[in-house]
Amino acid sequence: MIGTGSMGIFHMEYGIAGTPEIEIAAIADCVMFGQARGWRVAGEKPELKKHCYYDYRVMLEKEKDNIDAVVICTPFKTHYQMVMDCLDAGKYVFCEKTMAHTYKACRNIVKKCHETGKFVQCGHQRRYNPDFLHAMKLIQAGRMGRITSIEGHWHRNGDWRIPVPKTKDGTPIVMNQEEQKLVKDLNRHVNWRLYDEFATGIIGELSIHHIECANWIMGKAPSRVLAMGGLNYWRDDRDNGDDVTLLFEYDVAPGDRGFRPIEKRSEFQDPARLKQPYTVRLTWSGLLTNFYQGEGIMLTGDEGSIELHERRQVTPEQRKSTLHTEPLMVFLDPDTMQPTKDPERIKRAREMEMGARHSDRGNQYTHFVKPASKPFDDELDPGAFEIEPDARQFQSFVHHIKNGGKPRTNEMCGMMASVCDIAADEALKTKSIVKIDPAIWKFDFETPDPFELGV
Repeated sequence: MIGTGSMGIFHMEYGIAGTPEIEIAAIADCVMFGQARGWRVAGEKPELKKHCYYDYRVMLEKEKDNIDAVVICTPFKTHYQMVMDCLDAGKYVFCEKTMAHTYKACRNIVKKCHETGKFVQCGHQRRYNPDFLHAMKLIQAGRMGRITSIEGHWHRNGDWRIPVPKTKDGTPIVMNQEEQKLVKDLNRHVNWRLYDEFATGIIGELSIHHIECANWIMGKAPSRVLAMGGLNYWRDDRDNGDDVTLLFEYDVAPGDRGFRPIEKRSEFQDPARLKQPYTVRLTWSGLLTNFYQGEGIMLTGDEGSIELHERRQVTPEQRKSTLHTEPLMVFLDPDTMQPTKDPERIKRAREMEMGARHSDRGNQYTHFVKPASKPFDDELDPGAFEIEPDARQFQSFVHHIKNGGKPRTNEMCGMMASVCDIAADEALKTKSIVKIDPAIWKFDFETPDPFELGV
């Protein structure tokens, strides 16, 4: 383990604890309290104390014959060098998102995987979530028709700041010599998400989860991104913003994995144009001032909609007062996919517009199957969530180390998400539309499939 902060501990408690084939053989964290925290969660084994390090490079050297793989859970912009060093040491790598912070760094990691024969698995755990996997299968089976819009959001209420740990008597920690070599400022080290030196803030830590899902759903990367946002509320020493709005555009053409032709539904549609390329937009918002909408992503197609959320670990009592905790499926009634001439339906359509000035044709297609929503539990295996999604991704990690092949969140998946993050951060800083050059995905060797649905 390199890094035993919040995500490192999360993976130890859920993903690694749920994967008996993994043994934690060594820990590297540049502060003593991080090492101690990791050691406790790893089982407080006395012998493990001898395998705790400040500098991950020392760990790689001294433990080179003792470890098979490395899990990296450190600040975003430290990932690249660590990943490269671990691959050079001949180790398989699980790297928390986001994989790398420059276009060149992303490409270098893909090349290094090819050279070493190892892989990097990235922490995009929604691809191991049964709800998201089920949604993908529905989309690929054509249940939603053509995807026409994707909306995501992650809203929180708080300054996103973590208290700097103190000693048992409540006094500030004084870093020792080893810590001072690696950490310049303890507050910035603990609260790295708030500072551009270490991260891209809300974009790289929150939006990236939904962006990479959109890539997966569309079967390709976006072509361009526009971003707006800033630091408008929590005005302290941070230099990453507290609200952001993103707009990604996916240009979809015949032959693309996400392309769906449509049948003529209106006498005014030109049949020759129905099978032409089209654009799907992902809109995303993130903020730190109100948690009402929470976290979620809505997939909208011309035949149905699916709303997804990362977790559904809530009790029946909590569910009564918790917003958006269950996935939601809504499918359009096939009988209403053509214009209606039924006067009663036209009347109801007008009533749905709440008196707005629309023609009788305004809502002629908006009649839903009853019941309007269908819980995923009706279609999922009853034991789908007996295994944590985080454990599923680490079980995949082990499977591919032992049996070969690449995990579905491989280095190309990580690169695609990272490039979107880099472009969005550039768009935010320049207040302009940033185009993503498709040449960035081209290599002179075969690369793994970034849209894999397998193990």
